[in-house]
Amino acid sequence: GDLADPEALAAALGSWCSSFSLTMAISGQDHTPWGWLAILGSSLLAGLTAWLILHHLLRRFLAPRGHAASGRQFSLAALCACLGLSVTFLAMQIGFILYSSLSSVAEAFFTAGLVFLSRALTLFASGPDSAPRTFTRWPLWFLFCLGLLLQVQEIPDVLATPVIALAQLGAAFLVRKRGRAAETRLDAALSLCCSLLLPVLAVLTLSGYGRAAILATSVLFYAVLSVRLSMAVVLIAGRLRKRHAESATPPLRLAILSVLGFPLIFLTILYLTLLLGSNQFEATDLFLDMLASEVRFEYFRVSAKRVLAVIFAFYLTKMAIAVSRSFLRIHGQALTGARGDGGGTIHSLSTIAGYFWWAVFVLCALFLVGFSPTGLAVVAGGLSVGIGFGLQNIVNNFISGLILLFGRAVERGDVIQLGGELAVVRRVNIRNTVVQTKDNVTIFVPNSELISGRLVNLSHKDRAVRREVAVGVAYGSHLDLVRRLLLRSASESARILETPPPSVVFTDFGPSALEYRLRVWITEPEDAVAILSGVRERIDALFREHGVEIAFPQTDMHLRSAPALKPLLDNAPAARPAGRNTPGDPD
Repeated sequence: GDLADPEALAAALGSWCSSFSLTMAISGQDHTPWGWLAILGSSLLAGLTAWLILHHLLRRFLAPRGHAASGRQFSLAALCACLGLSVTFLAMQIGFILYSSLSSVAEAFFTAGLVFLSRALTLFASGPDSAPRTFTRWPLWFLFCLGLLLQVQEIPDVLATPVIALAQLGAAFLVRKRGRAAETRLDAALSLCCSLLLPVLAVLTLSGYGRAAILATSVLFYAVLSVRLSMAVVLIAGRLRKRHAESATPPLRLAILSVLGFPLIFLTILYLTLLLGSNQFEATDLFLDMLASEVRFEYFRVSAKRVLAVIFAFYLTKMAIAVSRSFLRIHGQALTGARGDGGGTIHSLSTIAGYFWWAVFVLCALFLVGFSPTGLAVVAGGLSVGIGFGLQNIVNNFISGLILLFGRAVERGDVIQLGGELAVVRRVNIRNTVVQTKDNVTIFVPNSELISGRLVNLSHKDRAVRREVAVGVAYGSHLDLVRRLLLRSASESARILETPPPSVVFTDFGPSALEYRLRVWITEPEDAVAILSGVRERIDALFREHGVEIAFPQTDMHLRSAPALKPLLDNAPAARPAGRNTPGDPD
């Protein structure tokens, strides 16, 4: 009705003009014109001086590295920040009458600097050619500044309502038009979200909820800005992780970078930006009270602040685990390298450290959500009943896993005998142990089976194991020559240990052969078949070269009574075993 009434519109505009003129007149009484000029000049001079210094440093740092485009964006962000500080200083010098107006101008400069900063970080992370090009931040920044101006200057709703509604519709049109050329899914999703929400906020404004719509627009701006800043920081963290992984960077620094995920960065930036934006409506205390407001249940309490604390504790736990594992990887090798079993020991200690930190996180999370001792007792009682009925095997495997880790009966890389075949331990988990056979088959063995049954570990503490090659030579062979050739076949294999040295044992007079065993030591029990296969091939070649016959089973038949065969046997030449030459016989 006010929009259609020219007299009401003119009256509202006149009232606002009178109020604004009175405010300027009162504020002008505190300083002379030269005083105003001195304050304004000193503020601008200080801001521009700080910007020139930052601009020079950015050019020296970024230009030689091929980041000229991102350097310009960083420079603009620094300029906006310096101007914001200058306006803030000016507001503090002028007085409380214009403090709110100048503070809103400073906030507009600060948010513009954040927009430039998000663009600069994106260009720095992905390069000028592959950086996503979006058109959501600047329209939302314009709406944010417009709402800030309308709120601080207390422009009548009869004027503010159509202005902000038209601005929201225009911003939605621009975002929708430019969003069709989005290069990434994130850009397209942000453009679609803004193009759908802004018309809804325009309708809300025209319905008489203008201040709520302005607040919602500001929250939308800060949310989009937080997403863009977070994605840029995540891209930079990914590049740093990749660069540090390829170089000799200390693993501790790499471990810290590894937990800089999008949720943690996004929540941090969103919290800081919303805290900054709450100053727009002078509602910082209200914002903090909203975060602290709790929903109470019987045994615990939930609030936004507690949920954020649990999320931060989760990522801090991941960081603690990564740092612990890196520390063990650095210093554990120096402590256990001399024994040759450092890898499995470090893995076991890393797993135990992971369990420890997750247990600390669970306790901290329970404390953060306000679990009472009564609630913990109820949970413990429920767990005891569950363990007694359905979780007995799970708890048994978990306790068995802890025993394996602390007792170090099985470690990663150990070779164990499982079901008649050899398998390599890949991982000892909370519930089972993962092993891999020579056929590349992965087997998940419950930890309780390894604890309760007989476990054969071929590489526990020492990977050196003894293996034997059985060979039989014909009767009448030169025993000393056979021994020398067997030892030579072992010494010519690079995968046979020299210490302890190989040995040959004459084990028995067999039915058809003189039985020997070549005993060798190897450090690769999982590949013993291939190693001994090479040794056997070399034995066969050496025996052929030196005329040593590898015996095979033979049977002599003695016929005591066979009347029908007697005439044939009397007329047949004297038979002799095949392959045997008697002295004086030709070859």
